[in-house]
Amino acid sequence: MPEPLESPPVAGTRWSAETLESMSTLTVAPSGYQEAASVGPVIELAQVVIEERDAELAALRERLAYYEGFDALINDNVARSAELIRSVGEERERLRSQAIQWRLETESRMTEEVERYLAGERERTHAMLTALMEDATRMQRQIDGLIQRLSQAITETAVSHGARSAH
Repeated sequence: MPEPLESPPVAGTRWSAETLESMSTLTVAPSGYQEAASVGPVIELAQVVIEERDAELAALRERLAYYEGFDALINDNVARSAELIRSVGEERERLRSQAIQWRLETESRMTEEVERYLAGERERTHAMLTALMEDATRMQRQIDGLIQRLSQAITETAVSHGARSAH
């Protein structure tokens, strides 16, 4: 003879796994026993509890799947953000290196250009000073020639004036 339940099951009650297991193994007594009549509602109640638990588990699994998907999306965004930050850092460093390289090349070209300009100016200045010196030397010869002629003219004039005065 099966043992009677201590208290009738109540809807919404949380049952342990052992209790539910023992409810599913209950045997139905022959029709003359009063306990047999109470087993049917217990099984029905157990089925309702199991269905509610299954529905709750399904809802929780659905929520978990949603949060896992959301977590994966966040992790993906974090990974992409980290990649973008790394990429921006690399690009900034590349541009900084490129700017330094450009500046060095520009300074080198400017230095070469200034040196070429200064060398050209030195050559032009040297050529101009050489031409001025040649002009001055030529003028000096002309002046020396002029001084000699003046000196001769003065000497001749003095001799011819002295010769006339002596007469």
